[in-house]
Amino acid sequence: MWLLKKLIVNVFIYGFLLWLFNHFELGIQIIFDPAQRHVSTLHLLLLFVVLGCVFWLLNSPIKSIIKVLSFPVNMLTLGLFSFVINVLIFYVFQWVTTTYVPGVEVILGTLLQTAILSFIMAIGSTILKKILW
Repeated sequence: MWLLKKLIVNVFIYGFLLWLFNHFELGIQIIFDPAQRHVSTLHLLLLFVVLGCVFWLLNSPIKSIIKVLSFPVNMLTLGLFSFVINVLIFYVFQWVTTTYVPGVEVILGTLLQTAILSFIMAIGSTILKKILW
């Protein structure tokens, strides 16, 4: 039960942060189906929950595996390679979402904007997890 609660909180945190970044145009632009002129609030909420779920799937299990595999490089760079992994997760998120979520296209900014976005995402998710736990 505790694990399910943690999963739900993480998905909503990532969905909320993605909505916040999209709303304030902080290096990510999420474009919905242009054929629909008006997207209802419920549809928008469910879409960001799905995007939060996709981001959680990439960020938690897959990122952990990548960190274990890149441990020697991470030790040589004194942990700075984690930034590269975080930025890489955003680019994989863009590809997965644009390819497999119908009616949604994710556009990332420049490499520097994506690096700043990943830094803000890490700090924001850590703060919100501390508040909600």
